[in-house]
Amino acid sequence: MTLQVIKNINNNVTVCIDSKGKELVAFGKGIGFKKPPYEIELSQIEKTFYDIDKILYESINDIEIIYFDISAKVVDYATTMLDTTLNSNIVFTLADHIKFAITKYEEQLNISLPIMKDIEHLYDKEYAIGDYAVKLINKQLNVNLPKEEIAGIAIHLINAEKLKGRKGTAKNQEVVKMMTDVIEDYMNIKVDMNSFSYSRFVTHVEYLLKRVENQTEISSENAKMYQSLVEAYPEVYQCVEKIKRRFNKEFGIRLCKEELLYLMLHVNRVIYREDCDR
Repeated sequence: MTLQVIKNINNNVTVCIDSKGKELVAFGKGIGFKKPPYEIELSQIEKTFYDIDKILYESINDIEIIYFDISAKVVDYATTMLDTTLNSNIVFTLADHIKFAITKYEEQLNISLPIMKDIEHLYDKEYAIGDYAVKLINKQLNVNLPKEEIAGIAIHLINAEKLKGRKGTAKNQEVVKMMTDVIEDYMNIKVDMNSFSYSRFVTHVEYLLKRVENQTEISSENAKMYQSLVEAYPEVYQCVEKIKRRFNKEFGIRLCKEELLYLMLHVNRVIYREDCDR
């Protein structure tokens, strides 16, 4: 069997059409030397990837093949560990992330990731895959990446799950709707549900509900910050207090001050950034 090459990305990567008329990206040593169109044997192909966003094609030239090799191994491992299908672009976006991680390592840039513990507790499977990935990268590239990269890779996997269309549980959706309704009603606004601030708000609620499910509480020393926010944003505080009462009444969930603090921060972003129409 053969594939029809329709575009060369570089000497080792081509865009092809298979026997069913589906477009794919093929990797193989020297398969991109000729001027398309032409046919190549399947025996010449090392890897194939379907349903790749065309916007990612050009980025392939900037990423060494070793990063794709590692990324593909991580994605294969993740597929066996997760009970969901990952977005097909993950091999490419993760390869780019690995490249950037190596650049930071070589330049001795260590960027902290405050939500690392949250990721470890709330997305334990994705975190375990991130741990596998970092160990694989360290071994194959003879480096010693910081632990923050475990969470960084886990976040890529979480995003790949969401981009595939993964939806939260019915309860999660019900809680998010309740909170959104309270915000819109109390603040007399229309929330832009397509905004980045709202997306972050929804993700925070998912984290919150996961912590409740796992009986894991946030622990920090933010009492002064909580009081400062209460005084600085009394409307937001009252709105969050109403959400707290609805949480307790409708879902039997009691929110501690730490949860209320982070909730106030996210509600404040949704309300006061240019993401909603008053």
